[in-house]
Amino acid sequence: MKMGRVFILIILFLSMFMLLRFFEKGLVNEEALPTLSLGFVLVSAFLFGKTVKDYSLPMVTGYLILGILSGPYVMNLISHETTQALRLIDEIALSLIALTAGGELRMKEMRNLWKPLFYISLVLTGVVTAGIAIFTFLFLYLKPLPGAEGLLVNLFIGLILGIWAVNSSPDITIGVITEYRAKGKLTETILGVTILKDILVIALFTILLSFGQNLFTPERGSEPVFPLLARKILGSFLAGTGFGWLMAMYLKRVGKEVTLFLVGSALFITSFSHSYGLEPILVAVAAGFFVENFSEEGESFIKAVERGSLPIYAIFFAIAGASLDIEGFRRMWLIGAVFAALRVLTIYVGSRFGASLAEAEKEIGHYTWLGLISQAGVTLGLAIMVERRFPLWGMGFKELALAIIVFNLLLGPFTLQYALKRAGEIEGGQPSR
Repeated sequence: MKMGRVFILIILFLSMFMLLRFFEKGLVNEEALPTLSLGFVLVSAFLFGKTVKDYSLPMVTGYLILGILSGPYVMNLISHETTQALRLIDEIALSLIALTAGGELRMKEMRNLWKPLFYISLVLTGVVTAGIAIFTFLFLYLKPLPGAEGLLVNLFIGLILGIWAVNSSPDITIGVITEYRAKGKLTETILGVTILKDILVIALFTILLSFGQNLFTPERGSEPVFPLLARKILGSFLAGTGFGWLMAMYLKRVGKEVTLFLVGSALFITSFSHSYGLEPILVAVAAGFFVENFSEEGESFIKAVERGSLPIYAIFFAIAGASLDIEGFRRMWLIGAVFAALRVLTIYVGSRFGASLAEAEKEIGHYTWLGLISQAGVTLGLAIMVERRFPLWGMGFKELALAIIVFNLLLGPFTLQYALKRAGEIEGGQPSR
C-alpha cells in the first residue's frame, strides 16, 4: 500500500510537470490552471499525508511538506499566482478550523481546568515576551535590522517580536487534534491555552503597533487604540455569538446538508469580518463556542465539521507550505534556528511554571508546552502586518519571523502528537507513569 501511494504520487508530479509545460507553450487555456492546481494539491496532499502517517508523523506535517516541495521555491508546480488565486479557499479553511476550535471548547470540561488555563496562558505570555524581547534587543544592538536605528527602535522591535512569539497555531492544533480524535484534559488544556493566548496576543499586538506607529511613523496616522481593540476583540466575539445563534437555529430547524452549510458559513464569516475590520478567527471561535455550549446541536455540529475537514485541511496546509518564502528562509535560517530554540525554551519554562502555580495534574505540567510550539498562517499574518506598518525595517522583521515559523511549522505537529500520545489521549497512546 505504501509503494502504491508513492507510485501514484510520482505519476501525479510527472503529470503536473508536463501539463505546466503545455501551459507555457499556450497549448492549454491558462484560466484552467488554478482549478488544475487545486485538484493536484487536494489529491497529492492527501496521499502524502497518508504516507507520512505510516511513519508515525501527523498528516498535517505531510500536507505542509508537500506544499513546500510543490511550491514556487522548489519544484514550482504551484506558482505564486496560483497560491494567490487559491487564497479565498485558504481563508475559508482557516475560518472552518476556527469554528472547530470553538466547538471543541466545552464549558463543562473546562470548568475544572480554569486555573491551568489562566496561569499557563498568563505566565507563558510574560516569560516568552520577556525572554525573546531581551535577547532580540541585545542581538539588534550587535546586528541591527536594515532601517532600524537607535536603542528605542530596537527595544520596540524586541517587544513586538516577543509578543509575536507567544502566538501558537490554532489551525495546526485543531488539525492534529481532529486527525487523531484526541480527547482529555491535556487536549482541552492545550486548545484552551492556544485560544486564550491568541486573544492576549491580538490585544497586546494591537496596542503596541498603535503605540509604535504614533511614535515612529506619525505621518502614516494611527487609529485610537481602544476603539480599535473594542472592534477587533469585543466586536468579534459579539458578531461570532450572533453567527453561532443563527447556525444553531439552522441546525435545529433545517438540519440538512450541514457540511455544505458550514463551509458557506465559514465563507460568510470571512467576508463579513474583513468588511468590518473584525478578526475572522475570533468571530469563528465565538460562533463554534456558542453552538457547542449554548445549544443542543453541539454534537451534530462537530460531526459535520469533521466530515468535511479532511479535504479542507489538506488544501489549507499544502497552500500554507507553498506560500512560505524559502529564499528568505535561506538567508535567515541560522538566526531563525537560534530564535526558534529560545522560543521553545521560554515556552517550556513559562508553561511548567504556570502549571506549577496552578497545581495542575502531572500530564498537564509535563506535556502542555509541547502542544504550543507550532506557528502558521495567523503568525505569518501578524508579521506581514508589521512589515506594512513599518516599511523601513519591516521586511527584515518579516524575514526573521518567517525563518522562525518554518522551524516551528515542521516541529509543532510532531511534538503535539507526541504529547497527546504520552498522555494517552489518542488511539495507540499509552499514559506515562
